[in-house]
Amino acid sequence: MDQQSLPTTKDILGEHLFGKVSLLEPNHAEHITGVLLGASNEDILLMLEDRAYLQSQIGGVKRVLRMQDNTEPKTLSSYVNPKMEKVAEELFVKVRDFTEDNAAKITGMILELDSTSVEHLLESPEDLTDAIDKAMKALNDSDHQHKAEKSLLAEELYLKVEQRQPDMASEITGMLLEMDTSSLQKLLSEPVLLDCKVAEAAAALKRT
Repeated sequence: MDQQSLPTTKDILGEHLFGKVSLLEPNHAEHITGVLLGASNEDILLMLEDRAYLQSQIGGVKRVLRMQDNTEPKTLSSYVNPKMEKVAEELFVKVRDFTEDNAAKITGMILELDSTSVEHLLESPEDLTDAIDKAMKALNDSDHQHKAEKSLLAEELYLKVEQRQPDMASEITGMLLEMDTSSLQKLLSEPVLLDCKVAEAAAALKRT
């Protein structure tokens, strides 16, 4: 296969993300996925792992784009007035110059402010920098909270797996941690379901 025809990591993530977004927002999946793909690969993986986090990001995109459930958007201008579209584009460029990580998401967060405040930020580099810093801190806090929760679940899961398969506890735990947070919580609360998943993972490891 031609090296140039190989899919990139972003392409692969995009396919998975589109599938999940389609289940939640079938009428707007393509538009929403396109916006979400502006995030870093790490953040997209977080969306794929955690349904609640993905839903929150979709909600943010819908607020930014002013979507209505009973409309069928054709282009960005279908639901963003021309003036605000130009402001959004200018804001995105300035945010991206400051930080490429999560530039689309930070832009969306700032655009939740009223139009007067956004226009002021575009005219005041100092205030815009402050707004971007606050948005980045909010994103980091959310990410740290998610990672801390996942870490606690991982510890609890390992102890339970070790009781069932002590020789393969690390490998099985690693496989099960591919599940999203809500699925892991359900797994830990239902011993029978955990037994089945551990048995499936052990069988898969023995086949390799």
